[in-house]
Amino acid sequence: MRTTVLLLCIIAPVLLLADEISVLPAQDAYTCDCAPNSTNPNGGFTYLYQGRVGNCYCNYFIEWDLSFIEPGTILDSAEIWIYCKSFTGSPGGGNPAYYLINESWDENTITYNTMPSWSDSISVTTDWPVASSWHVIDITEFVQGWVDGTFENHGIFAHVEDTPGTSCPGFFSSNYSIADRKPYLLVTGTGLSFEQATWGNIKVREKL
Repeated sequence: MRTTVLLLCIIAPVLLLADEISVLPAQDAYTCDCAPNSTNPNGGFTYLYQGRVGNCYCNYFIEWDLSFIEPGTILDSAEIWIYCKSFTGSPGGGNPAYYLINESWDENTITYNTMPSWSDSISVTTDWPVASSWHVIDITEFVQGWVDGTFENHGIFAHVEDTPGTSCPGFFSSNYSIADRKPYLLVTGTGLSFEQATWGNIKVREKL
């Protein structure tokens, strides 16, 4: 009997609170117009690319499962932290830009020819990443909209606009072997709640 009771305690969902949570991607991948029928055509599934190399353009896609955040929760901030492993070429014209994806996609099958549509009604732009450092992208407006139900959550499309020459940062993906180099979404807010069952996808940074 004691063993049975203990097992029930372990598997029963437990509601926890935190001020800061990091969320690993549910999926991520990149495409390139020079290999329009391939998924992650250069570097395999451990890397993501965003930019121009010669006449080729690469874009990456990244999505998180945020269903553990209670609807109506007011967030203080939500930031993508993604590690730039290298930079091909040099920072050129234009800027990295990020948009809301409009429809579902699959990291195992997405290609340039099958990539989902995205919306440019709202967007985020950043400076160019720097090799061997974390690149931080503030997407608070996107994530708050997902939590409120204003937008459907299909993740982010990462693009580069108006780039005249080779300028392409490469990043580690969620499939990279070193855990502390994987991208994550850092969400902050007062009293963020989640169930213990979601621990495989998130990390509590500070408990209340």
